[in-house]
Amino acid sequence: MRISGLVGASTRVRSLLQTGIRPEKMEDFRKSVRSMIQQIDTLCATHGIDPDDLPTPSKNAVRYLKSINLEQLPINTSARETPKIKKAQVKNVVASANRFSSEMWHTLDELLESESAFSDLRFGIECTVDGIDFVCKEQGSGINGMAEQSRQAFAWMKFLLEDDNLRMHINALRMGRNAALEQGLSVEIHLVNTPKSLYRSSDHTDHLLLKAHEGFIHADQKVWFHFIKLFKDDTNSSKPIVLKFASEPAFSQTCRTFISIMCGCQERQAVTSPGMTFETPRNNVVDLFARKS
Repeated sequence: MRISGLVGASTRVRSLLQTGIRPEKMEDFRKSVRSMIQQIDTLCATHGIDPDDLPTPSKNAVRYLKSINLEQLPINTSARETPKIKKAQVKNVVASANRFSSEMWHTLDELLESESAFSDLRFGIECTVDGIDFVCKEQGSGINGMAEQSRQAFAWMKFLLEDDNLRMHINALRMGRNAALEQGLSVEIHLVNTPKSLYRSSDHTDHLLLKAHEGFIHADQKVWFHFIKLFKDDTNSSKPIVLKFASEPAFSQTCRTFISIMCGCQERQAVTSPGMTFETPRNNVVDLFARKS
């Protein structure tokens, strides 16, 4: 069993301990580490294994977390004497999101069939989100302190943890794959946070990589069929159907949710969706919301 995000979370904890924890953040840090250890033990028990049976990097990460003396943490006293850091220095946020996105596509069958695999994935994303959030707070910066691409990636991962979004995401990948198989198109589909486009595509040696907006978790099989057909039909006869779907409230709400997470907004209904573009296979760009029905 492999727990995605565990090694990265352990590395962030180690980095924080090297610089010391601010006194007012001590309890938050303790709760975060204890929660992480508890979830690891629960996952291992569910799979009927011991943490020492995990792959070496994960096993070492668990041992390190459990070795931390949470009652005698190093204190960062200088943090109070210097101005708050406006920009958060958090590494590998985008890389982590890309890894999870790729993993979901390549382990799709397992995620659909195995509840334990699904739980492992969710735990990995949760560890990553909690670690990023804590580092930002520890550095005296909220999520707004991260670079824009990092905030987009963080918002996507946090979105997947809300409600039943992760399960909807997996199911949407299944429908996208079915639509591609039906039309004989070799693709790899990632559903991500693309703030200003409905999708981006790139040709690879043996497949087409589609990075579509996360709003497609609300698409049914018909919409997925026509979305894939955009890459098979030069007449673009499917475009009106896809555009109509993208103008529906559920899709727009996903856009608003991403923006609110990125901005740290509490009142999501008050946040408006950004203008978006629609990239066609021939690279013609039209206003995504220009056509509504």
